[in-house]
Amino acid sequence: MDILYLSNNTWDIGKNYYGSHAVLGGIRASLEKLNEVMAGLPVTPEQQQARDERNQLLSQLSQQRRQDWDAYLHQAEQAPADGINPALIPHYLAQAITEQGLANQFVYVHEAVSDSPSFQYLMPLNREMSRPVSYYCVSGGSLGWSMPASLGIKKQQTAIQGVTPKLVINAVGDGSSLFYPQVWWTAAKFQLAVLYIITNNREYHTLQNGLEEVIDSYDWEPKKKPVEPNPTDNADYHNYEVDYLSLQHPALNFKQIADAMGAGVQGQVVEQTEDLNAALKAAIAFVLTENKPFVLDIRTARDPAAVQSSANMKASTSPLRRPSLNYFHKDLLDEINPNHFSTLS
Repeated sequence: MDILYLSNNTWDIGKNYYGSHAVLGGIRASLEKLNEVMAGLPVTPEQQQARDERNQLLSQLSQQRRQDWDAYLHQAEQAPADGINPALIPHYLAQAITEQGLANQFVYVHEAVSDSPSFQYLMPLNREMSRPVSYYCVSGGSLGWSMPASLGIKKQQTAIQGVTPKLVINAVGDGSSLFYPQVWWTAAKFQLAVLYIITNNREYHTLQNGLEEVIDSYDWEPKKKPVEPNPTDNADYHNYEVDYLSLQHPALNFKQIADAMGAGVQGQVVEQTEDLNAALKAAIAFVLTENKPFVLDIRTARDPAAVQSSANMKASTSPLRRPSLNYFHKDLLDEINPNHFSTLS
């Protein structure tokens, strides 16, 4: 079998296996051109029939995925008030961006690593609304790179591919944001109007996921729990040996951190699901009209299944199960890893 490499990073090309051909370019832009070339190649009637059947299956799976995500989002809106389901953030953002008529005028900078599937699927990154440079994402771990990156993106008045970054949105986890909160001072000083969304689940959830993989791979259980299973509001609680991946003791308030950067940056804490949509719309309106940065501290739901074995997670009765993005290989993924559907509280 010949292998064709398509990557936007030279390091990836031929890294693991020899490839007979290699293309260096943007993934989405290159795939669109590649599809055009493939569509023009001669095919036999049998090949055309197989292609039609495959496309029909993909269309059906796409519709099923959309239905499952819509049901999931509806359930998330009705969930008890124990934290906002993070999938609702890109859901409402997409609606607001579309309503504002910001096609090819927004750029989304992603570092909410624990919630990547939701943002990647629900943000309006389709052909009608965006171009490839409308989306920037981390390629590895999460170290807060997106926050200073958003400043440079905002300063580029007219980007390539006809995108004007009128609205720049940066979604980043609470742990990652602690690397560079000082960018809010820079944004205020130079009037760089960026909407910063902190998905604040009050824990190092990405690290928990990594620890979970170690637990599953080596059939090992840590002697000390990384997150207290029943968080307490007791101010005297300082059991750091138990709670070493928590960001609750003491709790962080990113609005207050933003306030400390001066009057040029505003912020808001959002704790209830019913307040989220209005808060996002108001924040977007502020950034667009006031030409100032805005920080939304959104208190998202914690994951009660974090750092458990796959067997325990499979047995979980949590009512919300985030759908997968890969429906074509869903059955195979279920067989390999019954827990590839993430569990959220």
